[in-house]
Amino acid sequence: MKQNPLTVIANIKPAEKQELENLLNCIGQNQETNEYLRFSEIKTTHFARFAMIGGGNLADRDAKNRLLFTSNHDGPPEAYIDLLLSKAGRGMEAIWSKCEGYPDVKLPSTHHRQECKEFIKAHMVKTQAFYQGYPGYSVREVESYLGCRQQLEEFLNLEEFEPLLGALAHLPPPQPGLLSGIGQLVANLRLKEKAIEVVFAFLEHVLGP
Repeated sequence: MKQNPLTVIANIKPAEKQELENLLNCIGQNQETNEYLRFSEIKTTHFARFAMIGGGNLADRDAKNRLLFTSNHDGPPEAYIDLLLSKAGRGMEAIWSKCEGYPDVKLPSTHHRQECKEFIKAHMVKTQAFYQGYPGYSVREVESYLGCRQQLEEFLNLEEFEPLLGALAHLPPPQPGLLSGIGQLVANLRLKEKAIEVVFAFLEHVLGP
């Protein structure tokens, strides 16, 4: 699954600046319970953030007169915008309506989603670069693999596997010479056999008999 960036910048209405800042603080301080926008429910989101920023020069860099939205997500940007509007339409309206040029349309108008989408697309800017923690993997795949890793770590922490882990930790480095090399090979083969037993035991533990 290809990850893509989405970057949107719009000018904030001067009269709405404080209200927008309060709204973003409310969302940021209550990420899982606020009534406007919960990114954890937008299941294709790897990273997303709203921020109030200044202009492009030193004089007004701290002015907070522009709203920045940046994210990286699974799939094409247009599909991600659709998902944002379907899952968090109220939040999108509450946030972007504080910006200049936002259309005079509100929920539950049938035109709201398309008008808001066109506004976002009109203010998209090209992303020069973005960080991918797990290139090529979807959010669902990352969560699945991390969950499997956690289960494996918990499984290997069981007391019956302490001797194996201890042997692996104290395995001496290879030494020059034929006899020592043969001894090292035998030790490695025994550990590999035990490791295979551990893997099968883990699969049985996770999947059941």
